[in-house]
Amino acid sequence: MAMYSILRPVESGYQLDLQELTRHLWAIIRIAVEGLSILTDFINGVRVNEDGVSESLSKYVVTAAEYAEVRSMRDGVPFRDVYNEVARELRKGVRVGLGVNEALAKPVQGSSNPQFIINEARARINEVRELVARINSIVSRLDEVENKLLTG
Repeated sequence: MAMYSILRPVESGYQLDLQELTRHLWAIIRIAVEGLSILTDFINGVRVNEDGVSESLSKYVVTAAEYAEVRSMRDGVPFRDVYNEVARELRKGVRVGLGVNEALAKPVQGSSNPQFIINEARARINEVRELVARINSIVSRLDEVENKLLTG
């Protein structure tokens, strides 16, 4: 809001008031770096209960919709019709669905190869880490300059 209040009256050209944006911008960057640090800690701390996941996957039919989608695309039948057929089979107690690996790699238009997604995610995480390192370096230099200016 402070930045908006500074920018709002500026119509065109160079305005000395724009220098007031700098401190707000650096505050935002510091908050973003802290947020990225928290997010990184969260992601690194996530633990998957593989036994629980395996148990749930074997106990419940969680890939029935994916199964219907694959059949619809393969057979050229409207998804709604296949979905209703699968729902009827489930109500009768017939277990229909895909294996987890099949569901993740199903041949559906617009779907992605899971390994591609993993590689892209790793690349993006590395980009974020590099950006955080650069921002931390800049913030450290700014802190040094600020300390020199304030201590004379």
